[in-house]
Amino acid sequence: ITARVNHQIGKDAQLKKTGIAVRTSAGVVSLTGEVQDLLISALASWTAWQVSGVESVKNDLTVKEGA
Repeated sequence: ITARVNHQIGKDAQLKKTGIAVRTSAGVVSLTGEVQDLLISALASWTAWQVSGVESVKNDLTVKEGA
């Protein structure tokens, strides 16, 4: 699942340059890192949800100060 989520993130022009870290445990995907704005954070969650086998997404992404 982790590889598939990373692949989908890498296919998106807005997400591939963010350096989002992806971990998976028992179908739960955890996203960590720092992103430019809330829209990118939401897009990352949505992208992870689209991957087969994902049961839940835990978005621990933070938005950069002053963004």
